[in-house]
Amino acid sequence: MRRTMQALLGVAILAAGVARADGFERGTLVSAAWEAGVPIASLRQYVSAPSYSGVQVEVRWGLAPRLSIGLNGGWNWFAQNFSQLSVSIPNGTISGPVYNRVQFFTLRATGHWYLSRGWLQPYLGAGVGGTWYGTYRQVSDLVSSSSGFAFAADPQIGMLVTVAPGLALLLQVRYQFTLARFANVKNAQWFGAELGIALF
Repeated sequence: MRRTMQALLGVAILAAGVARADGFERGTLVSAAWEAGVPIASLRQYVSAPSYSGVQVEVRWGLAPRLSIGLNGGWNWFAQNFSQLSVSIPNGTISGPVYNRVQFFTLRATGHWYLSRGWLQPYLGAGVGGTWYGTYRQVSDLVSSSSGFAFAADPQIGMLVTVAPGLALLLQVRYQFTLARFANVKNAQWFGAELGIALF
């Protein structure tokens, strides 16, 4: 019974803190988030496995109570091993174990519109910029790699949940579109789900 009362008291204190905490409006917000990515479209032909190795860091500046602009930097890593696969090469086709890797470093200008004010702030956002990407593929003893720069854009939907003054949880889902082309991939794309913290 005592532990139950302590737990209820803790929940009440947390709820009271949340009720008193104001959400992000003006000033500067800095966030860091872990991202899980799911390849879609032709990127799935190169790597179909989801990635749990994504990171997003962002700075937002509040221009008005419901509007912010920002700058986002992200890194995503996709990797998959195939025990047997046939791959086309310039002089024919080779079969064997295949190890595919690709990473993206993305930098985007962002904008966000907050649908409400207060401790719970759902929002819509978008980012536009570019991505540097690098690939690595090993088929048997043959290794190939490539790199490049491509346009990148992403619509976003998310939420800030303020848990204490100046501290919020960040939850976000986004669709990353790029013009990156490599191997049999045209316009590499993925869905990302983020969980992070924000200070403001």
